[in-house]
Amino acid sequence: MEISKEIHLIKMDFSVQISPEKSLPRFVNSIIIFGNYITVIESGVKDSYKLIYDYIESNNRKIDEIKILIFSHSHPDHIGSAKRIKSDTGCRVIGHSLEKEWIENIDLQFK
Repeated sequence: MEISKEIHLIKMDFSVQISPEKSLPRFVNSIIIFGNYITVIESGVKDSYKLIYDYIESNNRKIDEIKILIFSHSHPDHIGSAKRIKSDTGCRVIGHSLEKEWIENIDLQFK
């Protein structure tokens, strides 16, 4: 959804499984800033990168224009596609320094 010429919002649906029979519908938003390069705020859940990439390409831009990825906080629904986006683009990842270890250490997250 275009908020302004440069700022766009993508609503990404996902669900949280709480039992074999029940899941809770949820969503997370990513913000895409189109400028001389692309900034992405929040990477969504694990496979959200596909929606982000499709959205960028639908706006006649290229994935390799992503230069910055920013996290407001390190919940899994905000950082889930970060590894893939960083790997695909080489972008700079920005988040709070006190969350760095938690973001980068899967074993710590499972605790």
